[in-house]
Amino acid sequence: MSFTDRPTYGSWKQVGCFLLGFVVAVADALVLMTWFLSFWDPSTDTYRSAGLLDLVFPALLLASALPLWLYVRLVMRDKR
Repeated sequence: MSFTDRPTYGSWKQVGCFLLGFVVAVADALVLMTWFLSFWDPSTDTYRSAGLLDLVFPALLLASALPLWLYVRLVMRDKR
């Protein structure tokens, strides 16, 4: 072992990134399913508009990418 060897915890960073991405993807799928089931009326096959609330769900999807971006930006950065 020398001083130029990279630390072994790098793979744990990647596992953490994968797990966080998986959690974000599942949460996004649940938000989309909730949005679809809340505003789509299957009996009449029509969309019930909720006005401003229609903008909240896409904003939640975009905001859910923030923890993953921060993880990649701050934790995955290689500090030599």
